[in-house]
Amino acid sequence: MKKFLFAILLGALNIFAAHVAVLETIGAPNTLDQNERMVLTDILRQIAVTTLPNYMGYTIMTRENINVMLPPGKAIEDCEGECLVETGKNISADYVAQARAGKFGTNLTVTVELYETASGKLMSSYVCQGADAMELMSEIKKRTPSLFSIIKGQQTYSGEGNEGFSQIQQGSSFTITGTKQFLIKVESKPPGAMLSVDGKPKCKSTPCIIQIAEGSHTFSFALDAYFDKDTLLDVYENEQNLRIELFPNFGKLEISPKLQDGYAKISELDILVDGEKQKKRILHLAAGTHHIKLSHHCYEPLSFDVTVKQGSDLKFDGPMEPAMGGLSLTAEDENGPISIPLYINGKQKGKTPLYEPIPICAQLSIGKAKEPISVKLKYHETVNFVYKKGTELLKDKDGNVYKTIKIGNQVWMAENLKVVTKKGWFFSDETSVNPSKDWKKYGKQYTWEDAKKACPTGWHLPSKRDFETLFAAVGGIGKAGYALKSTQEWVQIYRERPDANGSDEFGFSAFPVGYRTNGSSSDGTSNSAYFWSSDSLNVTRGSKKALCMCLSSNYREADFCSHFVDFRLSVRCVKD
Repeated sequence: MKKFLFAILLGALNIFAAHVAVLETIGAPNTLDQNERMVLTDILRQIAVTTLPNYMGYTIMTRENINVMLPPGKAIEDCEGECLVETGKNISADYVAQARAGKFGTNLTVTVELYETASGKLMSSYVCQGADAMELMSEIKKRTPSLFSIIKGQQTYSGEGNEGFSQIQQGSSFTITGTKQFLIKVESKPPGAMLSVDGKPKCKSTPCIIQIAEGSHTFSFALDAYFDKDTLLDVYENEQNLRIELFPNFGKLEISPKLQDGYAKISELDILVDGEKQKKRILHLAAGTHHIKLSHHCYEPLSFDVTVKQGSDLKFDGPMEPAMGGLSLTAEDENGPISIPLYINGKQKGKTPLYEPIPICAQLSIGKAKEPISVKLKYHETVNFVYKKGTELLKDKDGNVYKTIKIGNQVWMAENLKVVTKKGWFFSDETSVNPSKDWKKYGKQYTWEDAKKACPTGWHLPSKRDFETLFAAVGGIGKAGYALKSTQEWVQIYRERPDANGSDEFGFSAFPVGYRTNGSSSDGTSNSAYFWSSDSLNVTRGSKKALCMCLSSNYREADFCSHFVDFRLSVRCVKD
């Protein structure tokens, strides 16, 4: 009887054809409580009222209307899906909608469905998720209007009686074909993960922005030494953000070997893990067994296997032994072979003649004065070296100390001059790790006028004749270049001349430092050396040049050449 009375009431109040019922929200245990479900239902019903206004012929049934129309003993919660259609018919609704609350992982979800009762067809549905009820409400408010808008355009309205409108038809709705696409920003912690969506690669390294079709998609993340992770995302609008945290599947290994005797810095250590070079000494390694190889120019190579588990915190601090080379050392003075002590890092090793394995990065000195010797040891090879007594140490006005060498009847500086002058130039190799120290090895470079005044008291800038005497003492000008050049750092230019370095058999140790122009640009810094002489040359147009002794990577001989006097060249002084 009450259903019949309510139907008469509806007919009297509204002549339009479409009745829409929003049934009470239902939910799985531990999702939304009863109050939250009622609020959600009220929000859906209010959006339906706004989207489907009464003046367009729509009636949105109230909670009281629906309860009155239900059969005796029947509750809305008793059915869902196709059963909703039957419920809609029981309450004389043309369309029926209902929301279901659930859970996915740690998130709450809501599924909203809209059915046409006459055909039993599911017209539309959507799924949204959120961390709590408030997030769900926000998503529902965004997406529900489009759900109810589908009803528009489906109805034909009719008037009743002789007065008013009749046979009013609304134009058919237009539906765009295809699927909406949206941009999604994807991030991972840590970054750098490879992303696949629904099993297809999407970006090589997070963070990234991808374009993807509307709907639910599975996002999969993979990153070395971290566990893979999958997550489901419901894509429905632009500029959604997906942020996930990956959990480590690695252990930590610190590489801190003890470098015996401290010949060099640990920062010069090279580390290979499974054949790949590492930049850091604290490594994150995937669980499993790895092969580690350590190498250092001053130490014997070392390798080991390490087994790492998830969460391991390991440290390798074992010793690395010094790399060794052989030294065959003899000493001579003017009368022949002599026996004098050899020191390694200040400690006596033995006396000459000496034939011993020596750490290749050790500091070697000889004699009671512990004079440094510039022998270049080679890894696992034996080097022959003859020390000739009779040299002396020289100190300039700035306190720089130089090795000297007696060649024939002359005593020469065995290093380039380093004293400071007004126009002296600090030689600096831009590729050096610490350019400020280079001048201690390579000296400074000077204009010709400065060079004439720079030598210490009792020493002088050599003349052309002084150089010619030097050439004769080392075997003649044709052999002088090879005899005077250092045994390293000379860069080969032509393949047919493999002997770019010299023998340095007399200890002159000329390094390739080139020269600088008056504009301070450099030239020949890897394949030539130039030393000022005291002899000048007058040239045309008022310019002035001076003679210099020249050595080159290309030739075994020495030579004379000339440069403008305001160029900066190296200086070797000879004793008066």
